Amino acid sequence: VRDGLNYGSGAMMFFCKTLYNRFRFAKLRVLTKTTVFYLAIGVGLSLLLLRGEQSSFVVVGIALCALVFFRALGNPIAEDIGKPYFVMVPASPYAKVIWWLQGGSACCAMDLLPALVVSALMLRASPADVLGCLTLALGLDFYVSNMMLFLELSLPTALAVQIRQAISMMLFLVLGMLPLIPVVLVGVLTQFWLPLLLGVAGLGFAALGG
Repeated sequence: VRDGLNYGSGAMMFFCKTLYNRFRFAKLRVLTKTTVFYLAIGVGLSLLLLRGEQSSFVVVGIALCALVFFRALGNPIAEDIGKPYFVMVPASPYAKVIWWLQGGSACCAMDLLPALVVSALMLRASPADVLGCLTLALGLDFYVSNMMLFLELSLPTALAVQIRQAISMMLFLVLGMLPLIPVVLVGVLTQFWLPLLLGVAGLGFAALGG
């Protein structure tokens, strides 16, 4: 109430809180620092590709997806879970986490779309390519956020930081990267980029469910 957060009830409050914080700190309620950073990277890569012989939009899309991946490693959901109000809100813990993740996915999409759309216009890419890259980015963000939350809640806090990081990388490799290798090889050899992107995103969600 003090900050003007008057939307949502129960677990949905965490979805509204995530969007509220994004709009509150965004310039013109649209441009966050992350949005501007993604846009600068997308435009810069597009200009470099236009100067070369290759102008594949997928290169820009995958680069932006990599940025989304590393940004999600910051595990922002852990901050909310550590607050007293996470327990005080009268709702199921699972519902709270699910609504928070949906808010994070919505913010990720809003941060990424300007860079994807502008780059697609510069490189004359199809809407299907934009949709594929966006789906892959959201899948990566969702997968990494859940994996980092799992590690935060399951690993003892007494473990050294280096050990926790080693376990995190092992789980990423086993559950996240190894199943994707066949899909990536097929996509590269056949040049069917859209099925490749959708397949990678789908396997990311499948690995999360497993």
